[in-house]
Amino acid sequence: GTMNILMVTKNLPYPLDDGDRLRLYNLAVHLAKNHRLFLFSLVNDSSCLQYKARLGDIFEEIVCCDIPAKGSNPLVKKWRDWRAKKTVETHLRDYMQRENFSVVHMHYWLPAVYSIDCAKESAPVVLDFVDSTHLALRRRRLPDFLHAPAQYLKIKIDVLRLYRIEKRLLQRASVASAVSPADVESLRQKAQDTAVEVIANGVDTRFFDSRELPAEVAVDPRRIVFVGNMDFLPNIDAVTYFVDKIFPHLKRAVPDVVFDIVGKNPVDSVRQLAAVEGVEVLGFVDDVRQYYQRAAVVVIPMISGGGIKNKVLEAFSMARPVVATALAVEAIDCHHQQQVWVADSAVDFTAAVRNLLDDVDLAEALGDAARQCVVEHYSWRSAAQRYDTLYRQLAGDDGGGDVRH
Repeated sequence: GTMNILMVTKNLPYPLDDGDRLRLYNLAVHLAKNHRLFLFSLVNDSSCLQYKARLGDIFEEIVCCDIPAKGSNPLVKKWRDWRAKKTVETHLRDYMQRENFSVVHMHYWLPAVYSIDCAKESAPVVLDFVDSTHLALRRRRLPDFLHAPAQYLKIKIDVLRLYRIEKRLLQRASVASAVSPADVESLRQKAQDTAVEVIANGVDTRFFDSRELPAEVAVDPRRIVFVGNMDFLPNIDAVTYFVDKIFPHLKRAVPDVVFDIVGKNPVDSVRQLAAVEGVEVLGFVDDVRQYYQRAAVVVIPMISGGGIKNKVLEAFSMARPVVATALAVEAIDCHHQQQVWVADSAVDFTAAVRNLLDDVDLAEALGDAARQCVVEHYSWRSAAQRYDTLYRQLAGDDGGGDVRH
């Protein structure tokens, strides 16, 4: 039957310009077919209100609870944090008394910090961590302690703080989820008896389809592409590593090769990469599909971060040949030389890109197999289906007895 589901989120799930919103929006679109969805958003910026209308078809009601911005002074931060928690609790309690919710679905750890204690008084809580922020931080390359002691300590302290936050939230959630096996493993180690499920991201395979583009958008045999938000640390790490360590080898072998860095908000250090001959930093583009389509090879040289890479799913869906590090594809059920070329050293990465640039048939076969993989296994519908099952177990069984280990 139809249930009332309350989604508690950090932002409104619109515009679809980052992985977080993309996941939330697509899950909600599919879940709204079977349930009545309500949204409670901890948004503290009025520009988001213009997107309420866009979301009216998906959510029965949208409540934006404005939380005070944090200061930089630690004491002010503590005080504002406490005040924010009280504000959220007051509004949420009020909302949950007005409507009768079967399940609360929390998206990301941040809103849960403010709202999980209050929400679970009234309904079981599904907490979607998306990825383990603690794991992503732990994987960051630490700066040298002697050169940058402050940075070094800040990362160390953040790692510890997030470990404790994730552990505490896991004790309170009825069931938790994340997008990749590595993230789920990291969360399971902190969870005592809360089940943590892998629920991967999907991709819109009808939109990311090369057949949807005009014929004149053709492959440029010497162009390689990276796509991603260019103010996101793991993406900055990836392109910097690529331009410093891999691109010089590649240029010696293929002198006219061009590397496009596509994605919004390139930070200064990324803009500066355009000084290297053959590297183009394009920033925000209207239709990212055209850039995938022009690429002879899509490179995804991730060396930090966690989660699942939507850019891999998109490139696969566009039937592009992809060369990626193992970290980039750890969350995706694909195999080296079947749907993707996996290369972790600069030498191997260069060789893989060269092979695919030189052998058009090989590249095409790889791209076709990649598309097949996402069409079969990575649809938003199947991800929504998994949540639907969790909701039914929790609502039917009050404490979610059958989803615990």
